[in-house]
Amino acid sequence: MWNSTPFNAALERDYQAELTPRKVFLTRITMLLAICLDLAYAVLDIWVIRSALTEAWLIRGVIAVSSLLVFAWSWHPAYPRYYVHAVFASFAMLGGSILGLVWLASPEDPAYHNYFMGLVLVATALHALTCLSVLQASVLSCLFVLAYGVIALFEQNYLRQGNEAMLVTNLFCFVSVVLISIIAQAVREQYARENYVLRHSLSRDVEYKEEARRRALWIAVLVSWLIALPEY
Repeated sequence: MWNSTPFNAALERDYQAELTPRKVFLTRITMLLAICLDLAYAVLDIWVIRSALTEAWLIRGVIAVSSLLVFAWSWHPAYPRYYVHAVFASFAMLGGSILGLVWLASPEDPAYHNYFMGLVLVATALHALTCLSVLQASVLSCLFVLAYGVIALFEQNYLRQGNEAMLVTNLFCFVSVVLISIIAQAVREQYARENYVLRHSLSRDVEYKEEARRRALWIAVLVSWLIALPEY
């Protein structure tokens, strides 16, 4: 569908190094966003998950604290080395917390049917607000879809409760969002790599031209010096 831009080991290393400030910035933005949304949804829990409000707030407290710790960790100089592990684990916890809330909700709670949308938000942010590879992000988002399907089938018993249409609709929307997010991330990554290769090539051309200019100047000085030598 699109041509990948091949990177050798050295170029890949330089590219990832250039991404370091962006990785740190996106981590901070994502963790702050996660904390704010977590607190906002904690208020919403009062109305939509009354049967397990205490457990829901406990889960949200763990997520808020863990997000705050990752936010603080992003200021440490060693953080970029562990970026993939930190972000992957953070999003796995975010998705797992939402799955846990859906699991805890009773059929009378609005969260029982509606909170899966939070999982859609997490999957979208995973592809839009991280520098994980397309493969890494895709594996995690597909696991979210699979986990939701398992809960809907075996815990919520959608098929036995006559909610087949709701299950199919939810899964169709979820899979569609994930596919669009994966494709958008892949295209964005391709353009970013092409842009990096172009800038790298231009920079190298400028260096070569500058080196050629210095060499030509040196030769010109040497020739003028030789011409100026007295004849014997």
